Amino acid sequence: MKELKLNNFYKKTDRLKLVIKKVLILLVGVFCFYRFYHLGFGIPCIFYKITGLKCPSCGVTRMCFSILKGDFNAAYNYNRLIFILIPLIVVYFGYKVYQFITKGDTTPNKIEKILLILMMIILVIYAFIRNIMGI
Repeated sequence: MKELKLNNFYKKTDRLKLVIKKVLILLVGVFCFYRFYHLGFGIPCIFYKITGLKCPSCGVTRMCFSILKGDFNAAYNYNRLIFILIPLIVVYFGYKVYQFITKGDTTPNKIEKILLILMMIILVIYAFIRNIMGI
């Protein structure tokens, strides 16, 4: 019985180490991309280049950099829906990371699946409204 508990402890610590490594890699990536962005490099939207229409995530890169600079008004204007959803997205990912570390499982339950599908529908509707109204 003791060996089983010790084994679970190591699994949790291994999962925690994995999360820490991924967060560090993410931070290095954000720093490098931030530096490239100031040199004039950006991520072009392939959907916009092909169709001339804005996708639901057009402006997210500029929005994120505006947030990093503290210019929340500009960030809101780049992509209004994603700007409003950021707190919910951060809380959801925080919950999933906690669930992964403590239980080792990130499988979404029924409510999460419904909410994710609803969010996708809202993003598609936002793309239509954004292109029709020009926001």
